[in-house]
Amino acid sequence: MHPIRILLADGHQNVRMQVRARLARESGFEVVGEAATSERVLELVAEARPDVLLIDPIMPDGHGLLAVSQLAPQMAVIVLTAFSDTVMQMELRRMGVRQILDKGIESERLVDAIRGVIKPSSEGENAE
Repeated sequence: MHPIRILLADGHQNVRMQVRARLARESGFEVVGEAATSERVLELVAEARPDVLLIDPIMPDGHGLLAVSQLAPQMAVIVLTAFSDTVMQMELRRMGVRQILDKGIESERLVDAIRGVIKPSSEGENAE
């Protein structure tokens, strides 16, 4: 089985480095790119073809939500955010985001969330 290919998208390099380090300690993951702007997210999704996008929708260029709305219906998107705005979370779910997680999530739960959004279609759809 090939590793789960992950694109990290956050406006803060230190956050991307921390998430990358967390994932490097686990087997079965490959970080295929990092993006600090939503424009770069869209470019890297087309180039690297990740299985999962881990993104903070509050990007420096102000278009993170637009990128999420374009990508969530087509691929597994997990939002990592420091904000717990209920209205934004409802909008993200409506866009098709599979998981919304706090940036401070424990590594084990992050790993489980990533694996959970990449279940083989033969297992069927599970309600969350």
